[in-house]
Amino acid sequence: MKTIILILAAIATMSFAMCLDAQGQRLSLPEGQADSRTSLPAQFRVSVEKGIITLRDVNSGKVLGRTTFERWGVVTPTQDKLRHVALDVTAAVVGGNGSRERIVNPLHKVYTVADHKKGKAAYATMTLEHDVAFVLSSDTQTNGRYEALIENRP
Repeated sequence: MKTIILILAAIATMSFAMCLDAQGQRLSLPEGQADSRTSLPAQFRVSVEKGIITLRDVNSGKVLGRTTFERWGVVTPTQDKLRHVALDVTAAVVGGNGSRERIVNPLHKVYTVADHKKGKAAYATMTLEHDVAFVLSSDTQTNGRYEALIENRP
């Protein structure tokens, strides 16, 4: 049953994203970065502080990209919006070479793998970009700082 719900949620997200124009959400790639889809690290960390969103490779600590809430159309950053942005920014930089063909459906709530394991959610939210899946493993929010751990699943 959980698998069916996950598949239906993924189909609904992809269908909805096709109706949206995500072309305005381009992010600049770090200098010297070629096709980022060839060699993917397993985990990424998204941190948000004072409206600045930073994406890092967990293994090397290297900054892969930076952007702001304004560029992603976020006015009031709720936990769910932070989760949406974390997944979309990671997929855009790592899987989409700076842009998204699809986005996580803004009408759907985003659940982490940790939520699913604790029984708080029937599924963990996943997004696809160029045949690479990204899932929000866990996230925390402390003293105005948000951090999310994102895993890719080629």
